[in-house]
Amino acid sequence: MPGARYGMDAPYGFGFVGLVVLGFWGTGLVMAVTADLAAALPALVSGTLLAGCLALSLHVTLRGKFLVWRDVLDELDLRGDERLLDLGCGRGAVLLAAARHLPQGRAVGVDLWRGRDQSGNTPAATLRNARAEGVADRVHVQGATCAGSRTRRRASTWSCPA
Repeated sequence: MPGARYGMDAPYGFGFVGLVVLGFWGTGLVMAVTADLAAALPALVSGTLLAGCLALSLHVTLRGKFLVWRDVLDELDLRGDERLLDLGCGRGAVLLAAARHLPQGRAVGVDLWRGRDQSGNTPAATLRNARAEGVADRVHVQGATCAGSRTRRRASTWSCPA
């Protein structure tokens, strides 16, 4: 994935959980100094367990999901000329991995492009990643929102300039 940047899933969640970990550890340290270690242990253990969950979540968002999708896409036994639709493509991690399997095919990604779902989540970021991955010629991204009813549907389209 040289040059491509896929961001983090639920970026604000990591900061919040990190603050909770620090809160548990701070509380535990204060209790250890002012009371005793037995009273501090629940806060220290809770903070440490939560820190482990945070580390695992970081691994999944930054590395693990790429490994899983690589295996899933390899098992599909694609011919290479298929058309693929990725709903909720974000910055293109799965979309572009699939596009690498489609040398004569086409991969289309659709997303709401909300930064709260994924850091830096924009069509431009996905298209930059497509160029960095060398698959821009077979990737197309589209933004869509469906609010309330079928009559209020909106869509916009972006494509990779060759």
